[in-house]
Amino acid sequence: MLWLVVIAVLVWIALPFVPAVLEVYRRRDAAPLALSNRYREDLRLREDVAEDEVTVPAGEAVTGTASAGRVLRIGVGCSFERLCAPAVRFGEAVAGGEAVAAARLPFEPPPHADEAAGRFLVRGDLTVPARTLVEADLVVTGALRLEAAAVLRGSAKSHGPMNLGPEVEVQGSLFSKRDLYVGAGSRIAGVAAADGDLVLAQGSVVGTPETGTTATGRRVYASAGSCVHGTVWALEAGRVTAAQRRHV
Repeated sequence: MLWLVVIAVLVWIALPFVPAVLEVYRRRDAAPLALSNRYREDLRLREDVAEDEVTVPAGEAVTGTASAGRVLRIGVGCSFERLCAPAVRFGEAVAGGEAVAAARLPFEPPPHADEAAGRFLVRGDLTVPARTLVEADLVVTGALRLEAAAVLRGSAKSHGPMNLGPEVEVQGSLFSKRDLYVGAGSRIAGVAAADGDLVLAQGSVVGTPETGTTATGRRVYASAGSCVHGTVWALEAGRVTAAQRRHV
C-alpha cells in the first residue's frame, strides 16, 4: 500500500508540469494573440491630439474609441463603436416640436405595486400616463412606457422593453433588460443602458453639460439632433440615422 501512496504523491507533484512538457514537444501557443480593433483608439480623434471641436463627415466609419476635448460631431450615416466627449452631437440640429405642458398629475401606482424605501415594484407591464409626475424609483418586471411629458424624479429598471414618449424628463438613470427607446425631445440626466438596442430619437439628450454619463446598448441608433454628454458605447454596432426609428 505504501508504494501506491508514493506513486499518488509523485503524480500529484508532477501534474502542474504536464502542460509545460507537452508544449515543449508540440507547441500550440507560439503565435501572438489577435487583437480586436474594437479596443484600439482612433488617433485622429484622441482627446490630446484632436482639437476641442471635431467633426466626422457623414457616412464615415469610426472604429475603436473616438474622443474630443469639448464637442464631437458625428455625421448622418456614420457607424461607430465608442465615442467620448463632454458633448457628443449626432447629425445636424433639428427644430423641436411643440412644447408639451409640464407634468402636473400625481402618479397613481397600480393596486398590485409594492412600495418600499422610495421605490415601486410592479410585476408585469406599467404605463405612466402623459403629464404625470412620479417621485420614486420604478422597478418593472415587464415593459415600461412613460408617455408624453411625464416626469420621473428617480431611476427606472425594466425587464421588458422601455419606451419613452416625447418630451419625457428623467432625473435619474434608465436600465432595460431589453430595448430602450428615448422619445423625441426627452431628457435623461443619468445613465441610459439597454441589454438590447438603444434608440435616441431626434432632439433627445442623455446626461448634462455639468455631469457626464454613459449611453450604451448592444446596438445604438442615434437620430440627427440627439446628444449625449459623456460616453456612447455600442457593444456590437452604432449608427447615426437621419430619421428617428419607430418605437420598440
